[in-house]
Amino acid sequence: MNKLLILTVLLYFFAGKITAQKKTNQINLGPEIGIRVGTGGEPYTIGVGVIGKYLHGISEAGQLSFTTGYLLFPKEDEFSGESFKRRFSVIPVLIGYRHYFNDVYIEPQLGFGSYGEKTSGFSDGSSTSLNKTTFSYAFGAGLVRDKIDLSIRFQEGDFQFGNFSFFGFRVAYNISTGKKQ
Repeated sequence: MNKLLILTVLLYFFAGKITAQKKTNQINLGPEIGIRVGTGGEPYTIGVGVIGKYLHGISEAGQLSFTTGYLLFPKEDEFSGESFKRRFSVIPVLIGYRHYFNDVYIEPQLGFGSYGEKTSGFSDGSSTSLNKTTFSYAFGAGLVRDKIDLSIRFQEGDFQFGNFSFFGFRVAYNISTGKKQ
C-alpha cells in the first residue's frame, strides 16, 4: 500500500499533466538563497537575494531565458582583535535556454556576473571595496506546478582569489505576458 501511495505521488509531481509551454512568454520573480561552495571566498557561506527572469517561448517545450537579480552574502569577521563587516554581492546577467520535460526543466545559462566585495567597520572608519565583472555560467533545474517554480542552480564566476561558486535555491512565481502563435 505504501509503495502504491509513493508511486502515485511521484507520478503526480513528475509526470503530471503535460504542461507544454506553447510558446508562452513569462516573467518569473522570486527570492533566492545562495549557499557558497568551492575555494576562494570561503568566509561567505549563505546569501540571500531576489532573482528575476524573462522567459521567451520559442517552441512547445522551450524558452529562452534572460536572468538578472541581486544576491548578498554578508559576514561579520574579526582580524587582530578588530571586528568588521564584509559583504559580497553578485549581480548575474545570464542568457540561457529552458527545456521542459512535462513539469520538470533544465536550464543551462551563459553570461557575466558583477562580483563585489566591501569591507567596513574598521576602527579608523575606513572601508575597502573591490568589484569585478567577469564571465559566468550557470546550470539549473526545476519543477513548475501551476504558477509556482521551484528551482536549484549552480553558478560560478571568477573573482580575486579564485572562483566564486554557489548553489541557489529559489521559489518563484510565473506571470504570463502573452502567448505567441
